[in-house]
Amino acid sequence: MDDKNMFAFCIPLIAREKSKNWQRVLDNLQATLQSMLNQIDKNFVVYIATNDEIELQEAHDPRVFLVPVPPIEMPLIAEKEYNKSNYDANAKRVLLTEKAYANNAPYIMYCDADDLVSNTLVQFVRQNPHPNGYAIRHGYVMDYNSGKRLPCPSNYINLSFDRFCGTSIILARTDENSMRSNWPFGERIVNDHSRIREVLSDAGRPLMDIQHPSVVYILNSGENLSYHSTNGSDRIEHADRVISRIKTYGSPLSPSLLKEFGLA
Repeated sequence: MDDKNMFAFCIPLIAREKSKNWQRVLDNLQATLQSMLNQIDKNFVVYIATNDEIELQEAHDPRVFLVPVPPIEMPLIAEKEYNKSNYDANAKRVLLTEKAYANNAPYIMYCDADDLVSNTLVQFVRQNPHPNGYAIRHGYVMDYNSGKRLPCPSNYINLSFDRFCGTSIILARTDENSMRSNWPFGERIVNDHSRIREVLSDAGRPLMDIQHPSVVYILNSGENLSYHSTNGSDRIEHADRVISRIKTYGSPLSPSLLKEFGLA
């Protein structure tokens, strides 16, 4: 399969040596890939930046490409201002962007390896072209252990989805700009996905809002980025509050949602 000119899902995968439970990482990634491969519109590819072999059937699908990660030298600023897990993930996102740009991907979506995407997402983007890209404003937040979920935003999660979940921004390729300007913003903004829509708007590149709940953000999987953070106590505390609300007020995914997100 020729992967040129395809919508690109881009996944920076944690290294096996840095994971707490590699089998759980693979289980999470498998569900994520199943949701992507479930797309109604088949004009897409999946790039995974990985330090390791991935022993999953889905990883051998012709639409899935493994992008080997060279040794990443962490600059001093990363040691001082960011934790190592965040810097590793951001370096992988830049690598994925370079791969997608080399293959003329018109749209690039950065995805965590434990979230799920709606099977309508690529179809929506291709049917509603936008020169700058998209921000997913509505989604679901699901507790890994209970299997319950809540809409986001809602009475219990008072945040726009793109302010809460990193799997929420789709950037359009901009030929007049370099790759570096399209994985934009400098390291501090790259490290804070919640500000991407705001920064692009201020730069005169506003994103189109996607109102359909198009992503399931998985919390409490044991491999979320914040749980690997050495200085992310506020994020962990917030996530724990949300998980408590989900367990109390949430409900399981319905049969139709299980089908939409590739779980049925």
